[in-house]
Order: sequence, then structure tokens, then C-alpha cells
Amino acid sequence: MKKKNLLTLIIIIFSLVIIGCKESKEREIKGKEIFEKTLEKLGDVRNFKGVSTKGEKKKQGPEGAPGNLFFNFSSIIVFPDKIKYIGVFPMGNQEITINGNDGSVETQARSKNLTPSEIIQFKNNLRRTVIGILKFHKEFTISFLKEEEIDGKPYHFLLFKNKEMEFQLIIDKETNLPYQFIYEEVGKQERKTICKTIEEYKDFARIKYPIHTIARDNHNNKISVTKLYEVKFLTDVNKNLFTKDAELPEEDTSAKEKSWEMSIELDMQELIPPAVQWVIFDIDPVSLFKNQVRMMRNFELEQEQAAKDSLEKKMSRIAGITTSWNSVFRRITGDQIYLLTSAPGVSHGISSNTPEGKKWLVTKTVNVEGKPICWCLPIETKYGEEIKVKLTKDNIFDLAGIYHKLMQEENFR
Repeated sequence: MKKKNLLTLIIIIFSLVIIGCKESKEREIKGKEIFEKTLEKLGDVRNFKGVSTKGEKKKQGPEGAPGNLFFNFSSIIVFPDKIKYIGVFPMGNQEITINGNDGSVETQARSKNLTPSEIIQFKNNLRRTVIGILKFHKEFTISFLKEEEIDGKPYHFLLFKNKEMEFQLIIDKETNLPYQFIYEEVGKQERKTICKTIEEYKDFARIKYPIHTIARDNHNNKISVTKLYEVKFLTDVNKNLFTKDAELPEEDTSAKEKSWEMSIELDMQELIPPAVQWVIFDIDPVSLFKNQVRMMRNFELEQEQAAKDSLEKKMSRIAGITTSWNSVFRRITGDQIYLLTSAPGVSHGISSNTPEGKKWLVTKTVNVEGKPICWCLPIETKYGEEIKVKLTKDNIFDLAGIYHKLMQEENFR
């Protein structure tokens, strides 16, 4: 009887293994079929030896550090495992060259070698990209995971896996284009999940390439925003570009000449906590604010008249001021709103290749001594030049004064 039960158990286990292998094979077949459509949609990069890009990057500062980091950059990736990266910062360029084959790292300041685990991590990072899956998809087993809707649109979820790494690729079912990369990243203190969302594609040399990407962590905190304004695919590469004894190329000032820069500082001791959200407008936001106040004027007056006492009336007016001013930010996307914090003698810098000319530096409202305040400063930008701006109590925008005046206009009674 025991032998019979054991035989039955073996048969059941063997059957389950067969079923599992069959399902796994079916998922691989379906995954490859879906990805073949994606390859066809993205374009053929087999004849290219590398890709050169230029763009802008916004990185969220480390926890506890003030504000964000904004900079232009240029990079050259040579397949399979080499990269030269130049960050064009307001305080000067920073250049790094990495050869993933031998793990060598060259900067202006020093040389070092990556550890074996760092080499694997570096190679993995190059493959978790659109150009990476185009060039190296044959290194992976590709399996179909599921089909699921995101914001009402259907997406395919695929798993890419080999001995060194695995990640999920989410593909838009309608366009067959990659939408998100989801993977785990091992930091110094913890392992965290990263989600890179592709917001926009553009055609370069008959290849669809992502030009706007947003990375978030597993808590949905924004880590970085990358926007490209130039992409070139390379059919030939200078062999000396990545040798240790090669002279560094002359500084590429074209990005700087076609961009304007600004350093901004917050000096307001009365502000607690010492931080404001700010954005650059291409049009005067005051006119938008005035239109909003006039549109909501009757409603806001009714709210004030219905107040039970003077304190409630005051709070109603404060709410009206804050809501009307912050409404002008509706036209702004989340990646265009920056955080400025105050630190003695420290300014925050940005560099942008958007059109030069008149703009407005605008902040959302913050409360000081129970009153909403903000800044709205006109600035004149010019390519190749830096503007310095300091937000103080002396240049606060008269938000409440304009609001009160608009609420008393005869033409709108």
C-alpha cells in the first residue's frame, strides 16, 4: 500500500512538472510573439555601433539634501558595454568614461576599477533601456506575465530574465511600444524597486527613441526626469575614445551656448519650514490669477457673507486667495514644478534649452504668520548667460492686495 501511495505521489508530481513546463513554454512563445511586434515598431539597430544623446536631467536630491539638481548632459554609448558621459553643470563640466569589459573608470580627477558586482550592475543598467532591449534581447528569456489595464488602457506585461538580472517590460497593447521598465536596484542601504515610465517617443534614423522619461521609486517618489533634444545613431566610433591615455575632447560649449542658466536662493527667515514650490512661466501668471478671481468672485463673496464671525470670514478670504493663485498652476505638469529650500549661502541652479526671452519665476503660496504669500518675479533669460535671483521679504508679490482690489471692482458687483 505504501509503495502504491508513493508511486501515485510521484506520478502527481511528475504531471505537475509537465504541466508547469508546458505553461512556461506557452508563456515564452506568447512573450516572444508580443516582443517581435515591439521590435518591428521600434526599428532595426543591428547596423549601429552606438548612440549619442544630448539632453536635460532633473534629479531629486538625496534625502535630507536641499532641492533638486538640474543639468545638461551629453553621452555616448558604444555597444556592448562602454559609455562616456559629460554632465554640463553650472559649476563646471564633469566627465566620466566607463569600460564595462575591464571595469575601468576614468574621470578628470582619478581612475579606478569597478568590482565584479559593479561591472554586472553597470551592464544591467545599459540593458534596461529601449536601446538595450533592441540590441541585447537575445541574451534574455522573454515570458508573458499578464495583460492589465492602466488608466483604462490595455498593456502587456513581459518578464526579461537571464543569469545576471531580470526586469519587467510593460508594453502598450495598442501601439506595441514600451511604456515602463520595472526592476530592482541594490543601493548602499536597501534594495528598492524602480519604475521608469516613457512619456514620449520621437523618430531618429527610422528608429523610435524615448525622449522624455520619468523614474520613480516603490513609494512613487520621483527620482529623475530626463528629456533629450538630440539623438544620433553611430555607424562608426573613434577607437581611441575609451582608451585610458586618450586626451579628453575639448569642452562642448554648444549646449551651454544654446541654453540659459539661473541660480535661485531663498532668504526668508520668517518662513517655516523654509521651502517653496516654484516654476518658470512663459506668460504673465497675474492675468490668469485675475481672471480666476473675477470668475469666482460672486461665489467667494457668498462664502464670506455666510461666515458666522470675523475669524471665519478671514479664513474664507485666505482660502479664496490661495485657491485662486494656485489655480494658475493647473497648466503646469508635475515635472516642471521644483522645490527650493533655504540654506545659508546656498543657491540652487538650473540650466534650460527652452526659448530665451521674458519669463516669470513664480511660487505657490506659503503661509507666513497666518497669511498667504508668494513670489512672482519677471526675469529676462538669454542664451549663454546666468541670472541670479534671491527670494526675500522685500520682493514678495502683493497677492492679498490685488485680490482685495479685484473683489471690490464695481464692474463685477
